Amino acid sequence: MLMHKLFRLARKFDDWYHNHFGPIRVAFYYENEIGFFCQLPIIQELLKDKKNFKVFIISIDKNQFDNSEYQNLFNDLYIPLKRAQFKKFHFVLATDITHFHLRRNFKLISMSHGSAFGNSDYCLKMFSDKAVDILFMLSESHKKHVNTNIPQHNKPQHIIGCPKLDRLAHNGYSKTLTYRKHNIDSTKKNILIASHWTKNSILATFSEKLVSSICKEFPDFNIIQTAHNKIWTNPQYDEYTLDSDLLRTKLKSLRNKHDNFYLIPTGNIHELLNIADIFVTDISSVIIEFSILDKPILFFNNPKQHFSDQQTFNLFKNASSQFTTIENIIDKINKSIADPTSGHDGRSALKNYSLSNVGVSAKAAVEALKQLNNN
Repeated sequence: MLMHKLFRLARKFDDWYHNHFGPIRVAFYYENEIGFFCQLPIIQELLKDKKNFKVFIISIDKNQFDNSEYQNLFNDLYIPLKRAQFKKFHFVLATDITHFHLRRNFKLISMSHGSAFGNSDYCLKMFSDKAVDILFMLSESHKKHVNTNIPQHNKPQHIIGCPKLDRLAHNGYSKTLTYRKHNIDSTKKNILIASHWTKNSILATFSEKLVSSICKEFPDFNIIQTAHNKIWTNPQYDEYTLDSDLLRTKLKSLRNKHDNFYLIPTGNIHELLNIADIFVTDISSVIIEFSILDKPILFFNNPKQHFSDQQTFNLFKNASSQFTTIENIIDKINKSIADPTSGHDGRSALKNYSLSNVGVSAKAAVEALKQLNNN
């Protein structure tokens, strides 16, 4: 009993000390690489100011991270969840619904792991989590969407934008390095296909057939297939479980038929967006991220897909050329090649509606943290 009292007193003193002296202690929690890349620009911005900030990275499973480019940074900042439970943090940032418990007082900040809202309600589920104290928003329209659908939540909100797009907005990816890294033919233009993981997505609907047809019809282009990492984890749908191993095998076999085909299952999609001349996608929020580059977008408008917000659906359509079958995508790609400027106004409208602080979102997040700490 006496030991418990002493521990409580020690924690109270430690809380008091860190609340009045020393840097602002900020931890970043992630469950997959997508979450890490969402947070990375904020981490890098905070590390520029070591006098005022101390940064930590928390994960349930350290082995979830396997990116050599940032491995040293990750290792330097990482602490295991078991140890993190007893450390003092002022703020913890998370990009997914949280599944962890920390024993010390802190403020949990929820930020989107994508750029979209209104195509599904995941951000609403995240932001309405009772454990969440503060919301980092993408834009004014995002704030309005959340406040309309989670009325009277009374959580402080800060519009920061989407920090993971800062580097893409500033042309910060080397095309030469990307070609070399993935052994892609640098003499050809690129058609990038990105699939979401859900049951109405490109890969769940067409398997390897859509990309195979595009490879055949456009031999003078590199055809690159990538996807949300969750599609490779046997996702469960209402009617069935997707066989991810079979899907991967079918896609890999295409390389024997089409030497212009490249399968890049997952990873940092922004380096691929940076080399794409035409982008084929579905409900994935990456459609918004690519819109900042103002290049042709083809959107799989699956009739079975439900958008929770009609305005978001209309913006997706206006920013793109829509297809519903393999047959009509070929014609759409040919038109995009002939007139790559078509859809400019729609892409601009989608970007402006969805995103604020394009190119400076990480700095906006740091300013928000300073303001929150002062309050």
